[in-house]
Amino acid sequence: MQQQAKEARRVHAIATAAERIVGAVNRTGYGHGIIVDAATGTYITDCSGFVSLVLEEVAPIHYGAIPREVDHSYPHAFEFFSYFAAQSTDTSLGWRRVECVADLTGGDIMAWRKRRIEDDEDSGHVLVVAEPARPLAPEVWAVRVYDSTDLRHFDDSRYSDGVFTSGIGTGTILVHVDGDDRPTAFQFGPDDAVHELPTAIGRLEALTLARR
Repeated sequence: MQQQAKEARRVHAIATAAERIVGAVNRTGYGHGIIVDAATGTYITDCSGFVSLVLEEVAPIHYGAIPREVDHSYPHAFEFFSYFAAQSTDTSLGWRRVECVADLTGGDIMAWRKRRIEDDEDSGHVLVVAEPARPLAPEVWAVRVYDSTDLRHFDDSRYSDGVFTSGIGTGTILVHVDGDDRPTAFQFGPDDAVHELPTAIGRLEALTLARR
């Protein structure tokens, strides 16, 4: 029970760290790579760069388990997706796959991948879940998130006076599910269509050592 409580605190620490970064932003923008100047509140990065900043701070060992291309300093969105999709739902090996949107909690990591991945193009999206999902309509859930994006969400902190600023912020996306509450599609925001793409959710769990 003590170990479970410890890991639960660390999961929520992911959401807390993401919220802290969002609150510290003074200047932001969406771009590949990571440019951070904490003194001026400058954060310019893409979605996977933002999640990498959060995980490096809170759970560096768990973050290091996620594969990345040898010529890239942090994982792409599709690599987060592939790693979480391959995890079990009932074992503790650092990360556990969460199947149901109804089970989301703050600090979970959600990722999806495009069906076709092209060079120099976004491979999908990855984000930090801010809090448990809310049922909005039959088989549709509202999920508040922290992320870096160039597309507006619902209730987006990056949207003010009719102007959207890309980069790091918080907002709400809509997640469509099947009859078992598993994600099947998403909608970024009011200016976006519904996209049916493979989606996976990862939750940080206790690390276990293999027995000899």
